[in-house]
Amino acid sequence: MPFHHEPEHQECRDVRLAKALAHATGESLTAAVTKALRERLARVKRVDDGPGMADRIQAIAVDMRIRLSEDFFDTEHGDLLYGPDGLPR
Repeated sequence: MPFHHEPEHQECRDVRLAKALAHATGESLTAAVTKALRERLARVKRVDDGPGMADRIQAIAVDMRIRLSEDFFDTEHGDLLYGPDGLPR
């Protein structure tokens, strides 16, 4: 059984993965890999260029606070979910 160096072994797995992608999409190997790399780079740039997840959630919370009435925040969540008889609404 031949010994595989890690980079060589990884390269074989990468080629198999690229071939599987090309087969699934019906594209050439080069087209499939190029498109996959472009899409991934676009996703990475989109995450890096914009605010982080926590910042986006905070912005949504601020927007909700502005739109909802003050008494909404004084209401217990149980009052919204359950009736006076204790059963779900």
